[in-house]
Amino acid sequence: MPVFGEDELKKVLLELLENDFDIKKECQGTHRLYGNPVRIDFLLYPKDKLIKVGFEPCWFGIEAKHFLEESKSEMARFLYQCITYQQSEFNIVGSLIRPEFVLAFSNKNQETIIKETDYWYSWYGMNQLAALANVGWFLPKLDNFGTTIGWTMRFSTSNHFSRKGNDYKKLEHNIRRYVGNCSK
Repeated sequence: MPVFGEDELKKVLLELLENDFDIKKECQGTHRLYGNPVRIDFLLYPKDKLIKVGFEPCWFGIEAKHFLEESKSEMARFLYQCITYQQSEFNIVGSLIRPEFVLAFSNKNQETIIKETDYWYSWYGMNQLAALANVGWFLPKLDNFGTTIGWTMRFSTSNHFSRKGNDYKKLEHNIRRYVGNCSK
């Protein structure tokens, strides 16, 4: 999946999603606590074929970001951006909706970072914290030749839903709203 910038990254993302979801692009909204205007790259709603195999009938968001290098501070800001979008409301077809979850999509993710490095450990910790705020990752599934054959939605280290070819799978991780004590 060669990607050269954020516009190309968004094109790849749309190609992966268009057959499975209804997609709204560049959606304007408002942060519920501070009232600041926000804009998320995509809001999506599953098509009936996904709902029939267990995908929750809900709106969710995806934000795309292309990184030129591995930067802990840039990754932290990107994940926080996704968290604030999950806390925001967007006007979709005359109704205010809050995304059930937000997924990050990037050229830097759990699959591309070299394990056992300082960056990987920092990223892993940020990823766990983001999952508690209902922020996960959208990851393309690649075959051994680098051809995209599907996708996975992952929260921290738990997969939530995936597609491989025409096979859709709801996996063990359910989306939960964490508030206050998150020990259970």
